Amino acid sequence: MAKQKYRFRGVKCAYCGVRPATTADHVFPRSLFGQNLSNPITVPSCGQCNKAKSAFDDYLRDMLLTDIGGSEHPIAQTLVDGKFTRSLQGGHSRALLNDVAEGEWQDLITHGGIYLGDAWTWTPDVAKVEGIFSFIARGLIYKEYGERLPENYNAQAVRVPPTMTREIWDKFKETGVRPFVIGDNVVVGIGASCPNDRFSSGWVLVFYGGTMFLVTTNPSQLDIETTPAAPSVNHP
Repeated sequence: MAKQKYRFRGVKCAYCGVRPATTADHVFPRSLFGQNLSNPITVPSCGQCNKAKSAFDDYLRDMLLTDIGGSEHPIAQTLVDGKFTRSLQGGHSRALLNDVAEGEWQDLITHGGIYLGDAWTWTPDVAKVEGIFSFIARGLIYKEYGERLPENYNAQAVRVPPTMTREIWDKFKETGVRPFVIGDNVVVGIGASCPNDRFSSGWVLVFYGGTMFLVTTNPSQLDIETTPAAPSVNHP
């Protein structure tokens, strides 16, 4: 800990901008990656923000692992057989289990009208999802520009329906920005900012090769119509 404090001497926390940084925080939690974590994105964090952010780690991991979008990824499958199962058995995913229990069976139909079968669908806790991605967005902004997101900016996140993922990804690729990859394609992302306001940004984040979230940051007084978090789809 002494080495970490010396390393961040005079540096403020990337999240709150008030307290001094004492540790390097992983913007995308280590719990998502299994044993192989390459190219991690880290930012300086104070102990209080690090603790507050880590409180969301299990919920984010388990929310993504119960989503059909990334169910074929080998690391997701390994985590389901290991950490995810142990988390359920240990009662650490009780909040997620409560959310899943309130779901319902729905038909899975493609954009072209093809019926794929039934799946159990549920809606994640909006407050938790917003908290998770607010930290992630602030970390990405800090890593990109070396400045924290201004206090009067908010972050919003929406889970992109599978029928729209290719279109949205291609739109961001057209900006010429190079995507980043963390782990064995556990997280693939790309971001873009407005020319006249770099803090007004959009980030496309794909987890486990199939579950896409669109995260935006904008001034809080700007009225933007978004759906906070689309239902997560369990395995059929």
